[in-house]
Amino acid sequence: MLRAAALALTFVAAIGHERLVPATLAVLPIVVLVNKVAGLYERDELLLRKTTLDEVPVLFRVATLYTLVVWLLQGLVIAGSLQRPEVLALWLALFIGFVLTRSAARRIARAVAPVERCVVLGSADEQARVATKLAAEEKTRARVVARIDPCRRDQNGGNGDVASSREAIAELIAQNAVHRAIVAPGDMDPNEMVDLIGTIKGLGVRVSVLPRLFEVVGSSVEFDRVGGMTLLGVRRFGLTRSSSAIKRGFDIALSSIGLLFAFPALAIIAVAIKMDSRGPVLFRQTRIGRGGRAFAMLKFRTMVDGADEEKPALAALNEGDGLSRSPPIPA
Repeated sequence: MLRAAALALTFVAAIGHERLVPATLAVLPIVVLVNKVAGLYERDELLLRKTTLDEVPVLFRVATLYTLVVWLLQGLVIAGSLQRPEVLALWLALFIGFVLTRSAARRIARAVAPVERCVVLGSADEQARVATKLAAEEKTRARVVARIDPCRRDQNGGNGDVASSREAIAELIAQNAVHRAIVAPGDMDPNEMVDLIGTIKGLGVRVSVLPRLFEVVGSSVEFDRVGGMTLLGVRRFGLTRSSSAIKRGFDIALSSIGLLFAFPALAIIAVAIKMDSRGPVLFRQTRIGRGGRAFAMLKFRTMVDGADEEKPALAALNEGDGLSRSPPIPA
């Protein structure tokens, strides 16, 4: 809402209220989509030190893209056409507005959000280093509430390997209401470390990793610098709710467009099936999809009506192990 309000004020300041038309309101929500695609909404979840200064290049690209959209749609979203000085003014106003509103929103969020509770996983030296750095960073609202060495011998009955301490780590995270785990790998085996990170992320806890993990996490990280110490914010499993909603919207829109173009061919196939045999054109069957959820599958009928119910009677003709096969065609 803050970004949309700032955008409306930017239009008024750069173009003038007399140039605005009702359709101008239609382009305001686009900024939310552009920011989402640019990754600005998920970035703060990955980082401990949240700063707008690091986002200036991305905000500049967003302002450039949005100005281009308005320029291409001139005459539709504004009255008349934009002159070069107006385009430059809109571009500059958008960039400054994005930076200021992003900074203001972050300040508000920092003031109302609780302190981020962190657990440090690593050797005693790394634990002390991370805790000291976090305590010295004034702009970072985070503090260490628990420490654990996943490879220490005889820890909670363990024998010194990471696997034996996972249950203790999960219990420690739950007891201390941890928001983020900071992993300092040290001499930990890379495979064990991958399993450890997966276990922590499976608990819904954010993960930051001290460098030495590029062979493990690849490019799915955001760099985070706290008091001269570099951390890597590891992205969560799957999509966020907003990303899932956008993906679902694109799926429905593109599928609808595809069905529209394919409709003539689909209609011809439906007519051919209806002329070939009696029964419905479509075959419906319940299938199991992602997450074990059942859904109704529809396809064009390629067999006689009721063929699915006739399978037990045709079992004697089955030549495969659990697979239905047609009898051989005589020569």
